[in-house]
Amino acid sequence: MVVSMRPMLPELVETAIRVTPEVPKVHGSPVHVGSPEDLGIADINHAPGHMFITDVPESTYREPAGEPS
Repeated sequence: MVVSMRPMLPELVETAIRVTPEVPKVHGSPVHVGSPEDLGIADINHAPGHMFITDVPESTYREPAGEPS
């Protein structure tokens, strides 16, 4: 499994679970909430500034709830 870390405030986890199915080509729903070590990830090596940037509007990736591609 390939995972990406999306740090968020604990009070936003439920929101992330609710909205991510609308953008399945961009983000999946969280597979884990808590310590990365619980998934066997010992080293989170993230280099700031190495994110994917695009001029494609977010609406391009949205799908109505319940209609996966």
